[in-house]
Amino acid sequence: SELTAKAVGEAWLNYIVEDKTILWWGGLGNSTEHTAYLNLKRGIPAPESGSAARNGRVLSEQIGAEIFMDSFAMMCPGDPTRAARLARESASVSHDGIALEAAAFLAALEAAAFAERSLEKLFDENERFLTSDLMRRLVWDTRNICAKAGHWREVRAFLDRHYGYEIYGGGCHIVPNHALTLASILLGGDSFSRALTIAVSAAW
Repeated sequence: SELTAKAVGEAWLNYIVEDKTILWWGGLGNSTEHTAYLNLKRGIPAPESGSAARNGRVLSEQIGAEIFMDSFAMMCPGDPTRAARLARESASVSHDGIALEAAAFLAALEAAAFAERSLEKLFDENERFLTSDLMRRLVWDTRNICAKAGHWREVRAFLDRHYGYEIYGGGCHIVPNHALTLASILLGGDSFSRALTIAVSAAW
C-alpha cells in the first residue's frame, strides 16, 4: 500500500527521540515540526497535525517541508509523480499550503533529473506539479531573472524585493528559500559545487 501522512506521523511518534534528535525543538507555535510533534502526542493525527487550520498559515508554511523531501525523490528515480506524492504526504505531517507545493515540485525535479539532464526541460515538464498562482509566478520569475542576470547577487536582490522575508513572515518561510533554491540550481547549471556555493553565499 502507498505511504500516507498518518503512517508518517505514527513513525514520528515511534522513532523520534523527543527533545534530542532530528527536529528543531523550538517550542509550540515557534517550531513548525515541534508544534506538529506535540499535536501528534496529543492524539491529533497527520495531516491535521500540520494543517494551517490547526497551526495557522504562517507557521505551516515554513521551510521544513522542502528539507524533508530528498529521500523520497531519490527513492523514485525517473518517477516525478510518485516522488511528488510521497513528498507531499510526508511533509503534511508538519506543514501545509504552499510549503507542500514547494516540496512536491522540488521532489519532482529531483526524481525526474535521473532521466533528464536539461534544466529547462526539467522545469518545463514538472511545472504541472505547481497548483497555485503564487508558486507558478515564483518559478516563472526565478527562471526569468536567472536567464537575464549577470551575477547571482542580482538574482538575490530581485528575489529579496519580490519574495523576501519582509513579505513572507515567520521564522523561515518557504517562499524566499524555495526561490533561492531554484535559482541556485538554475545558476549552478551542471556544477553541483557552484549551485551549493551560490545557495550558501546568498545566505537564506
